[in-house]
Amino acid sequence: MGYTIRRADWTDADLLADVIRRAFADVAQRFGLTPENCSGESPFITSGLVRADMEDGIVYYLLEEDGKACGCIAAGIKIPDVLYLKRLSILPEYRRRGFGRALMDYAAERARNLGKHRVEFGTMTENVDLIRWYEGQGFSVKEARGFEHLSFGVTFMHKTLE
Repeated sequence: MGYTIRRADWTDADLLADVIRRAFADVAQRFGLTPENCSGESPFITSGLVRADMEDGIVYYLLEEDGKACGCIAAGIKIPDVLYLKRLSILPEYRRRGFGRALMDYAAERARNLGKHRVEFGTMTENVDLIRWYEGQGFSVKEARGFEHLSFGVTFMHKTLE
């Protein structure tokens, strides 16, 4: 695969928001997500929300093939020993080519370089196929719970780094 992964910056916010929205459009359709029942979440993210993430210390990484954005992932630190991931996004036309795994591996390597011993994230409980994919990447379910402001459950997953 001829791809690169680079740290995104403020000027990439519009591109990141577009990639994330396009990557999550099929998920929104399949699970009936709308701006009314899922406001501010990945299927409806804006560049302003991406910039707000960046201001809060979230780092975005952009995966590009031949200079074209194919996917991204975001990472931040919530507790000292853990790198928290969010917004893993692969455009539909680039799926099943190893890009999701590449971004997850890249994030795990970044976590190791930062001295973190665990990677965690939350994902939609109803998206069973995706949870199975994450389990195939070595992640385990930590807990699942609902949130009043969301129309779906959230399954929190984690992986201890070697």
